[in-house]
Amino acid sequence: MNDERTAREMLNAIPCADLDYQGWLSVGMALHHEGLPCALWEEWSRDDSRYHPGECERKWKTFGSGSTVVTLGTVYHMATERGWTPAQNQRTYSWDDIITTDDDGWHREDTVQQLPAPPVSWSPVRDIVDYLEALYDDDDKVSFTLSAYKDEDGKWKPQNGTSARTRAQLLASIRKHPDRLDDTFGTPNPEAGAWICPNPTNGEGRKNASITAFRWALVESDTMSIDEQYAAIQDLRLPVRMLVHSGGKSLHAIVHIDAADYAEYNKRVDFLYTVCRRHGMMLDTQNKNPARLSRFPGFMRGEKRQYIVARDLGLPSWSEWEQYIREELVAPLDVVNLESVWENLPPVKPVLIDGILRQGHKLLISSSSKAGKSFALIELAIAIAEGRRWLGFPCKKGRVLYINLEIDEASFLDRMKRVYEEHGIQHPSRENIDTVHLRGKAETLDKLIPQIVQTAKKGYTAIILDPIYKLGIMDENAASEVAKFCNAMDKLANTGASVIYSHHHSKGSQGSKAAMDRASGSGVFARDADALLDLIELNIDDRARERIEELYGDKADKVTAWRMDTTLREFARIDPVDLFFVYPVHEIDTEGIMADAMLAETERALADGREKNIAGMKAKKDSAKSRLFELIQADEELTGHRRTQAQYAEDLGIAERTVRRYLREMEE
Repeated sequence: MNDERTAREMLNAIPCADLDYQGWLSVGMALHHEGLPCALWEEWSRDDSRYHPGECERKWKTFGSGSTVVTLGTVYHMATERGWTPAQNQRTYSWDDIITTDDDGWHREDTVQQLPAPPVSWSPVRDIVDYLEALYDDDDKVSFTLSAYKDEDGKWKPQNGTSARTRAQLLASIRKHPDRLDDTFGTPNPEAGAWICPNPTNGEGRKNASITAFRWALVESDTMSIDEQYAAIQDLRLPVRMLVHSGGKSLHAIVHIDAADYAEYNKRVDFLYTVCRRHGMMLDTQNKNPARLSRFPGFMRGEKRQYIVARDLGLPSWSEWEQYIREELVAPLDVVNLESVWENLPPVKPVLIDGILRQGHKLLISSSSKAGKSFALIELAIAIAEGRRWLGFPCKKGRVLYINLEIDEASFLDRMKRVYEEHGIQHPSRENIDTVHLRGKAETLDKLIPQIVQTAKKGYTAIILDPIYKLGIMDENAASEVAKFCNAMDKLANTGASVIYSHHHSKGSQGSKAAMDRASGSGVFARDADALLDLIELNIDDRARERIEELYGDKADKVTAWRMDTTLREFARIDPVDLFFVYPVHEIDTEGIMADAMLAETERALADGREKNIAGMKAKKDSAKSRLFELIQADEELTGHRRTQAQYAEDLGIAERTVRRYLREMEE
C-alpha cells in the first residue's frame, strides 16, 4: 500500500469528533509533514460537526513555518490506541464493525472490472431521457439547475434552479424539441455543467422538506482516482441505479435507498456511508441529505462530458444489498481444529462451588416466597469469602461483590451480621465482601451493567445480584427481553467472576413441573444459566414436627422445610437436598427427617380435596334425609300410615339400610 492509503486507513480508525482542537491540528501537521494532500485532512474533518469549510486549507498554509514537527507516527499512535493494526486482513461489513482492505489492494480482483471507455457516439438526449425514466415517475416533479456561480476558490457552484415540472412534462418537451434541449431546460453554462436532484420534490424549491420520496442517495468521492472509485463501487456491489461521470474527477453513484420516510433515509444513508468510508472511500458527508444535487448527464462541463457510465450495477435493491453486507461479507467464524488442540487442550475454568459451578459461569437460584432466597445468597457470599461449605458444597475462597437491589442498606448489613454470627466463624475474612446498595437508585439494565463491569475490574471471584426482577426487565415473559438480560449476565461473566442471581417461581402449582420450568417468565431464564438450584417447600407432618421441636426448641414453630433440585450443565446430576430454613440460615436435613415428605402444595391440595369430599357427602346425606322426612310426612297426612322401608329406598335411590339408619337418627 502507498503512504496515502495507509494514512487513510489510520484516519478511518480515528473519529475526528473524538479529538480536541490540538489533536485535530496535530493530524493536519503530520499529513503535511509527510507530503500528503490537504484534501485528505479536509475529507476526514468533514465528519465532525465542528467542521468549517476552508479552515483546513487556511491552517495548511501555515504548517512548516515553525519549529514544531509532527510526524505520521502521531497519527499511527492515535489509530492503534483505537484498535487499528497495520496490514489488516479481516473483511467485516456489519453496522458497527471496521471494514478494512486486503494487503494487495482494497478490491477483489475477481469482481472488479475496468471503467468502461466513454461512448464513441454520445447522445446527450438519450442520457437525459434514460436518467429521467430510471429515477422518476411520470407525476414526480424534477428539480434541476443549469445556473452557476464561481466561489472564492474559483469553483463553479449551482444556484437557483427549477422544480415546477414533472417528468412527463419534461419528456414531452424533449420529444417535441429533440434537437433543441435549451427549449426544455434553458441555456446551460458550458463551463459549469448542470445539476439535478435525484429525489423528486413537491415543486416548492429544493430542500429536505421538499422531498416527496426518499428513493436515492448520492455516493461520490473525489479523493480517489476514477478507476479506484469504480472498483470500490463494484467491489461493494452497491445497488446503483445510475452511475454518472461528473465531467470532473469523480463518479456520481445514484444508489437505491428506498426509505419510507426521512428518519429511515437518514439511518440507511448513515449505514451506507459507514460501509463505504471503512472500505476506503472518503465520501463528502454533505452529500448525505436527500435534496443534494448530483451531476446531470447529457451536458458538457468544460471540455468533458457529464455522461452515464453504467446502469443497474451491483445488487438490485437496498434490502438485498444490506443483507449481502451484513451476512455475506462479515468476517468468518473463528474455527478451532480439534486435532490441532488435542494434545494441548485449553484448561477448563476452576470450580467455585464443588459439583455445582465453575468460575466465570452463571448460577440461578429460584424458589417460591418465604424460602429465604436472599439469606441463601448471603450465606453463599460468606461461604465464598471464607472458603467454607454452602449447603454442604465446598466453596473456593475468593472476593465477592454483592449487588443489593431490594432492601435498604441498614437492613441488609444487619442481615449479613446475623448470618455471620449464626455461623460463629472464627477469624472471619469479611474484607473479602464488597456490597453495593441500589434500592431506589438502580439504573436500567443497559446503564447498570457497564457500571458493574467497571467495578468488577477490582477482581472478584463472584458477583451476586439480588433480586433480578429489580433490574428493570420490561416483560419477563418475552424471550427477547430476557435474552437481553442473559446477554448482560454474559458481559459480567466475561470479567472472570461467577455471576449468581435469584428469581421467583411463577404462579400456580409447581409440583408437577421440572425444576427448570418453575422460574417465572420465559424459559430462557432457567435454560441460560450454567447451574440452576430450585427450592420447593415440603409439608411437615406430625412425626417430622415432633423431631423438629426436639432439634430446634422454641424456634420449631417458625422452621420451614425445602427440597433443592439441581439442573447442571458442567457437572453430573445431584440427588435432591432437603433443607430447613431456620431464620436466618439454612441447615441440611442430615437425619433424613423429610426424606418421605410430600410437597407442601400437594398436601394442601389433598387436604382441600378431602374437605370438599366430606362436605359433599354431608350435603348429599342431609338432602336425602330431608327428602325422606318429607315423604313420610306426606304419607301420614294423606293415608294415615307409612310405606315400607324398601319403597322409600326405591323412591330416593338409596339403599334400604340407609333408610333404616336415617329413621333411627330421626327418632333419636
